[in-house]
Amino acid sequence: MRPNAPAGWFELLLDEGQTSGGQGLPESFRAVYGGDWVLPDDRPYVYVNFVTARDGRVSFDDPGHAGGGDVSGFDAHDQWLMGLLRSRADAVMMGDGTLASEPEHLWTAEYVCPSDAEAFGALRRGEARRAVPLTVFVSLTGDLPWDAAVFADPSADTLIATTNARRRRLPGRSTCSRSATTRWISASSPTRSRRGSAFSACSAREVRASTARSSARGSATTSS
Repeated sequence: MRPNAPAGWFELLLDEGQTSGGQGLPESFRAVYGGDWVLPDDRPYVYVNFVTARDGRVSFDDPGHAGGGDVSGFDAHDQWLMGLLRSRADAVMMGDGTLASEPEHLWTAEYVCPSDAEAFGALRRGEARRAVPLTVFVSLTGDLPWDAAVFADPSADTLIATTNARRRRLPGRSTCSRSATTRWISASSPTRSRRGSAFSACSAREVRASTARSSARGSATTSS
């Protein structure tokens, strides 16, 4: 299926990534993106997405205006690009600050760019990915807004990475989540990497490509 976004919408300025030997974009997406984007098929692949203001800020960090949309002015180009990134990801990872600042958000291509939902869905199916990516939250405290939309979405598959001490204080699944699947993983102490635990868990879930959301309130990287 062809995207609704027009051809030539983006200009690819720099690409130092892999150009062959992997899975590239369909021609209709290359026309919009301004080039190809090849995902390696012989190793895990991690990419990070964030938007910056001209002064370098990635968040205004004001109540109700802490997300990247306020920085980009909710630009349609930015939303489409985020849709593309999520449509090719097996997992999306972020810090708990991002969830706290955007509790209504769902980290799927269809949510961030509904105008091309069908095309992004077709791209996922064509690359043999499941319908929605695994959503991973990394949190030192385990203090999450349990009434957030992602925990009530029946199609969501969520993973929470925190410390052992905080894990024992977390509410039971029945009280914090109505989503299809919610799992917790933990590191033995705050000084050990919760992201490392998330890496291992993603690997066990056969995550091939993953994207990380970075903001002033929470950032993460992920691997498999």
